[in-house]
Amino acid sequence: ESPGGYQLVGRTLPIWNTWGRTAPFTPDHPWMLRIFDQIKFVEVTEEELEVQRAAFANGQLPLETIDAPFDLAAYNVFLHQVAPEAKAFQAQQQA
Repeated sequence: ESPGGYQLVGRTLPIWNTWGRTAPFTPDHPWMLRIFDQIKFVEVTEEELEVQRAAFANGQLPLETIDAPFDLAAYNVFLHQVAPEAKAFQAQQQA
């Protein structure tokens, strides 16, 4: 799936293709994500995921991508808003 065989978040589509044989991968670009890419996860049934994974493996699943600027000011506002929750989570991790 990805280098080392780990899954990043739940059960998703692969984001790495070592040989770059199917779109959107190429031999020179075997990874799907770029710096600052934003990902939207969509809940699907297990059956839908298996169909999508099979289509993706064959380069037959069109992916929806939207070019958008990265808004640093909005991101900083977001970080400020979630700071208490993030701090509580980190404390729980270290406990």
